[in-house]
Amino acid sequence: MIRKVLKTLRPGRTLLSGAGFFWLWATLWCASPALARPEPGMDHVFVFVFENKGFGDIVGNPDAPFMNRLARRHGLLTDYHALAHPSLPNYAALVSGRTDGSHSDDPRQRFQDRTIVESLVSRGFPVKGYFQGLPYAGFLGDQFPAGKPLYVVRHNPFFLFPRMRSSSGWRRRIVPVDRLDRDLGSGHVPALSFVIGDLCHDMHGGEACSEKSRASLIRSGDRFLEKWVTRIRNSPAWRRQRTAIIVTWDEGRYPVWQRVSDRIRRKHPRGWGGRVPFLVLTSFEKGPRRIGGYEDHRRLVRTIGAIFRVPDPVGGSGQLLPPAVFTGEGKPGVRGQASGGDVRESQRR
Repeated sequence: MIRKVLKTLRPGRTLLSGAGFFWLWATLWCASPALARPEPGMDHVFVFVFENKGFGDIVGNPDAPFMNRLARRHGLLTDYHALAHPSLPNYAALVSGRTDGSHSDDPRQRFQDRTIVESLVSRGFPVKGYFQGLPYAGFLGDQFPAGKPLYVVRHNPFFLFPRMRSSSGWRRRIVPVDRLDRDLGSGHVPALSFVIGDLCHDMHGGEACSEKSRASLIRSGDRFLEKWVTRIRNSPAWRRQRTAIIVTWDEGRYPVWQRVSDRIRRKHPRGWGGRVPFLVLTSFEKGPRRIGGYEDHRRLVRTIGAIFRVPDPVGGSGQLLPPAVFTGEGKPGVRGQASGGDVRESQRR
């Protein structure tokens, strides 16, 4: 855009009318946010989502040795927040940037918002969801197996949206996690992948799990992540292409005292879902980075849109995740607070 504008300034045309100058200034100003987009041109982004653990439950916890190794050696956002309690609305937000005011885990809920995964597919980018415990591709049940489930639809963001539930094309994209092995080996890796463990490996827990303590569930999730991150990093998608792995949690802790304080002071607005870890490693990063400043699920959705240059469903003028968390370049440190749009959306919840 800037190059196109400058071409219009032919030799000899050194003066602009007032209207022309304003048009040039506005064009350059509007184009400038694209310059701050985080690493456009990535080939693959993997998003791992875990359950119900706050920042302090994982960072520094010896029961999660692999995750903490990633936090030390790669990228860590220290003030990333979920948007709601309980889990289900956060999964909707991870693809749409919105919770629609939901505060329920009822699996019969449906959301009508636009999603970043649909935007990607409409522009020709392949997308898949890999789910541990899913009995077969496109399974539409609320849980499996019945009674003591491992897979639950409330942790599947794709099937919370009727458009994707009713589409045979989308059902083919929602597959058991073992398919990821095949895709990595064949080189047919989607542009965007969600990788989600079953209840015994996403740190949630359930009746089907042999180990039910908090510590054992964290250890199981840590091993699940290590297994799949290692396989991704040993694949051609990592060795030969520009690939990012994102690790986050659906929701964390948000104590009542903090919730009341935020509402009264209207200062440093936070997603109502609590502060959670957010880890990033990429095949092109320059070194470890630890970055502060408020971030949340909305900004992740916006950032995925910016990475692949497709329209994001959140809209507005909200911020993206800081580029340094992907590259390790620049000066990490504290980023700005939430934009006005983020503040207003938080206060409506």
